[in-house]
Amino acid sequence: MFAAEEVEKDKNEGILNANKYFYIFKMALETRIPRLMEQLLYIVQKLVTFEFMDGNCVDNCIYAAEKPQQTNGKLPRLLIDAMVETICESVVERDNLVQL
Repeated sequence: MFAAEEVEKDKNEGILNANKYFYIFKMALETRIPRLMEQLLYIVQKLVTFEFMDGNCVDNCIYAAEKPQQTNGKLPRLLIDAMVETICESVVERDNLVQL
């Protein structure tokens, strides 16, 4: 199912929740492209502000570095933990780019 169709389906059901899309934002933030990172951080901030993304669910991100075998690359934590970690890493990376 396409993302637009999925959003329309959720809209018709009265359920608008962007938590399931954070993995896409995380992958895009990890590209370390400054203009893309700036726009994504703005979007995530708006989604959190308007309560479409709260992180109050199981972390759906896959982590290649840690690779927990029993959980297929996923960590047993809430999504809000992944959101904070990813955003802090991207801000530190952006600060390092500005200093160069």
